[in-house]
Order: sequence, then C-alpha cells, then structure tokens
Amino acid sequence: MKIKNLLLVASIAALLPLSAVAQSKANISWGSDLSGGGPGGGQFQGTDGNAADSITLGYFSGSANIALTGWTALGAPDTTFNVSSGLNGAAFSDLDVTSAVNKEAWILITDAALTGLIRANDWSNISGTTSPSPPATLVYTFDSTDSTATVTTLGNVTITDNGGFNGTGIAIALAVPEPGTYALIFGLFALSWVAIRRRRA
Repeated sequence: MKIKNLLLVASIAALLPLSAVAQSKANISWGSDLSGGGPGGGQFQGTDGNAADSITLGYFSGSANIALTGWTALGAPDTTFNVSSGLNGAAFSDLDVTSAVNKEAWILITDAALTGLIRANDWSNISGTTSPSPPATLVYTFDSTDSTATVTTLGNVTITDNGGFNGTGIAIALAVPEPGTYALIFGLFALSWVAIRRRRA
C-alpha cells in the first residue's frame, strides 16, 4: 500500500512542471505611450476634465459589449494617472495570459459611475511566450499616431484628435450624453413604437 501511495505522489509531482510549462507569460505596457519622451500619448479624462478614475486591460470571451458580459480583466485596475493631464503608463510584468491568448485587448475606462471601452484597431490579439522562456513583450498604448479613425470605442467615450500629450495623439474622455442625445434616442423609440402599432392595426 505504501508503495502505491509513493508512486501516486511521484506521478503527481512529475506532472506539476508540465502545468507550469503550459502557461503563457507576457510583459505588457498599456495606457499612454510615455516611452523615451515621445511626442505624445493618449489622455484619459473624466467629466471634470481631470484624469479618469481607472483603466483596466482585459478581454471578452465573446463580442465586446458595454454591459461587460464575458469580460475578464488582466490584473487589477490601474489608477496611477497624472491627475491634470490624464496620462497613464501602466505595465504588467510576467503576467499569466494563458486564458487570454488570441483574444482582442480592450482598455476599460471608469470615472465615477461612467464606463467606456476603447482599443486601437492595429493592436494585435493577446499572446504570450510559453514559460519557462522569457515572457512575450506586448504593447497596448495610445500614442501620437492614434486618431478617431484608428480606434474603436464603446460606451460613453468621446475622442478628440490632437488632444493628447503635447497636442498630438488623442484625448479619451468619458461624458454623460447631452440632453439632445437623449431626445434623439427617445424620438427613435417613439417612431418605432408608432410603426409597430400601425403594423398590428
């Protein structure tokens, strides 16, 4: 009996390194491009014009949506903004991205009760280097080349071209929709309701 137990323990111990080898690791920089004192980066701002409360890097198991259905965060939210400028050079080291491989990278922005999602169209899908090799290097930052034409947004997000650091890049702001926007939404709803009523009649 003791021999069987020893063999079982040895078998489990032999499998443990295999589970470690299967992990995909990555070093990720995300947020604003602040490397090398470049010309500009993305600014993350709230309704008061100051920095947003937090940004989080993550991915969706299905289609991206503002309800955050299927959302998984990679690491904890980052709140280390320059308060007045909204710049944020966040980074992860040796992060386990096994569950995220081949998923699109999104940045979730929060400010008070508002949320928004944004990603650059040219960002690659999340990947990693199988350990124990050195982690893959992944970059998901907004820089001076980004504009409204090169990013995708969801939620209460507005983008200002050339509004980033040093007047280049983009300013990414969370804002409550204007009253006119609510009126437009209500008007579309009312028209749809009338059309349905007439069809039934």
